[in-house]
Amino acid sequence: MNGERIPASRETTVEEILLENSRRQKALNLPYDPVTGDPSDPDRRELHIPGLDPPRVWIPRAMRSDPLVASLLRAGSVDGYIDAEMHATPCALLREEVNRRFTRLRILHDFPFWAASFAYIKRKGGGSDTLMVLNRPQRRLVGALEAMRMDGKPIRLILLKARQWGGSTCVQLYMAWLQLVHREGLNSLIIAHQGLATDEIKDMLDRMLRGYPAWLFTDGDGEPVKGRRMENAGNSRGSFRINGRNCKVKLGTAERPDSCRGGDYNLVHCSEVGIWRASDMKTPEQIIRAACSGILLEPMTMIVLESTANGTGNYFHREYEAARNGESQFHPLFVAWYEIDRYSLPLADPRAFAASLLEGRHSSLSLSDRRQPGSYLWWLWEKGATLEAINWYVTERMKYSDHGLMAAEYPSDDIEAVSYTHLTL
Repeated sequence: MNGERIPASRETTVEEILLENSRRQKALNLPYDPVTGDPSDPDRRELHIPGLDPPRVWIPRAMRSDPLVASLLRAGSVDGYIDAEMHATPCALLREEVNRRFTRLRILHDFPFWAASFAYIKRKGGGSDTLMVLNRPQRRLVGALEAMRMDGKPIRLILLKARQWGGSTCVQLYMAWLQLVHREGLNSLIIAHQGLATDEIKDMLDRMLRGYPAWLFTDGDGEPVKGRRMENAGNSRGSFRINGRNCKVKLGTAERPDSCRGGDYNLVHCSEVGIWRASDMKTPEQIIRAACSGILLEPMTMIVLESTANGTGNYFHREYEAARNGESQFHPLFVAWYEIDRYSLPLADPRAFAASLLEGRHSSLSLSDRRQPGSYLWWLWEKGATLEAINWYVTERMKYSDHGLMAAEYPSDDIEAVSYTHLTL
């Protein structure tokens, strides 16, 4: 656990807990539409231009100063823009052209909009492909990446995470966004922990590129790219060329260190670094050094190290601690299990559950090896977990005979995450 628990106030009541839980649930369930934009985001500004699709959007603040936006605001509408700026009579074809101009501009500034509009991914549980709408942890992740990019800094992030929220997919699509939208010639290297993961990455990128609209898939001169969008680069099974963008995607694994050698790469994603195993050939540190040593410390370069936890003392743990202590180029980011929407279980009797939580808040005794003490559950409440999330934790904890096993899979903070060896491997 991280930090001291703050004892509950004597005035705390079950009613107050239920009221606060209702507030937390309401905040979690706020509608999120990345196409219109998030009006609660302080870095966005409202833009209402009749004729745009949709006409009212909340765009990134930096986008408001673009000449196209300024011209649309002066004209007051798409038809007014066509008349004043294009010196033409409004028609369906020209309205579509203005909307496309606006979209091309917006995707430069707005990754969540780009992903939700044009990045098709495999639907969990089967079915047709679906567009990538960022969940809450993914929005935090993209916010951290974008803060560095917008500040003109090299993107360097180390991500310690709980399972099953799409962190790796989000990083890889963000890299694809930089390659497809921002700059021609950005080569990427993705290092997974095993071969099956690289097959899934290749399938994801293929799927996304197949669904990408032709009018957006352009080369460095803005000309539409025809033919295949991704193909093998040379004789290498793990290296692919994105046609028209003058860039490559290379896939390697920690199991085969020779596949991870760096070269002319700008973007590197190292996945599940915490479970990379040292061998007679290479240690995880040597693999990453070889992959990243050629990357300059300059804007529009990116290195992301991410993993679930795997105990203390290993390479990933040392790097995360250095980042957390401000002794690294990397920005640390931790995602706890209770930030992930799927880890929630409805309560049959919320009042009774809140009462038991309140009653046991000072107890440090566990009733069994499959239950956490009441003080730990209260700590989860103080950290911001909902009653429904804590109920899920209590239920899931019954699968494990030791807290360390649960904490390795579902850490509640970054101290806990690295304090337990990943015994389930």
